[in-house]
Amino acid sequence: MAIIDNIVSGVWLLIHAWGVQFIKYTLVAVAGLLLHIGILTGLVELVNVHYTLAFLAALPFTFGGKFLLDKYWTFANGQPSEVNCVNNYAHTFYYSTTQCWGCVGEHLARTWAVQFIKYTLVAVAGLLLHIGILTGLVELVNVHYTLAFLAALPFTFGGKFLLDKYWTFTNESKPLGKMLRGGHERSGGKLVA
Repeated sequence: MAIIDNIVSGVWLLIHAWGVQFIKYTLVAVAGLLLHIGILTGLVELVNVHYTLAFLAALPFTFGGKFLLDKYWTFANGQPSEVNCVNNYAHTFYYSTTQCWGCVGEHLARTWAVQFIKYTLVAVAGLLLHIGILTGLVELVNVHYTLAFLAALPFTFGGKFLLDKYWTFTNESKPLGKMLRGGHERSGGKLVA
């Protein structure tokens, strides 16, 4: 009975810790899709751009918008790191205000660049995984391509969510064990919020 209680509490903690973020992540994906379709349609129908060029032209806007929404809304990663960054460099303020904000700006730019590269790598990995599952199901198991596409979605979308949550947008100072428990600590052998 204790095993079942532990499983139920573990599932509840996962839902509690990840549920809101997963819903936000899904809404950001839908918003990105709608933005992409809107830009694609606008360029093709209003400006007479070829659909492949319009598709490619929409990518940076969609990808950049999704990155910003995931960074600042889904995982709320921007504010804490910026505040910590300012606090870390605050001692410099007494010596040179320009130097202080220069260090802060440099640190933030480096953090942004690293996170954007990670976000891009996760997106490419998700795409490759999706193509692999799709191809495997169609070629090896003879599943219809639309069903294979849909069957691959939970693996790729779930995998991307977990990688973005625990790798792309992590706070570097957070211990790995605490990250994996969704910020919960152990108290008397049980996970507590």
